[in-house]
Amino acid sequence: MASLIGVEDPIDAVGQSDHDFFEAEHADSALDAEQTVMSTGQPLIGHIEHERMPDGREYWLLTSKMPLTSATGEIVGTFGISRDITEIKDAEQQLEHALSRNRLLA
Repeated sequence: MASLIGVEDPIDAVGQSDHDFFEAEHADSALDAEQTVMSTGQPLIGHIEHERMPDGREYWLLTSKMPLTSATGEIVGTFGISRDITEIKDAEQQLEHALSRNRLLA
């Protein structure tokens, strides 16, 4: 994730929010999802996200977000895991394009 958001050391992202690294639309959506996880205690598993960076780079991520609890069981935040699935999404788009082209030729 550090590489994706453009920091050399992950510690450089501590104290930052999604708004510091992503376009507002994605940052707002991510915040809404995290607030829902915190208020319901229900994880968000296998969510596909399309992210556009302020410099124009685009990525597809498969993301899961879980509630972070204290020793007493109180929800105090969230944590998550994201995997870059850009190559998979690009391959899907190429396949869809090829199938569409084949339908036109048939």
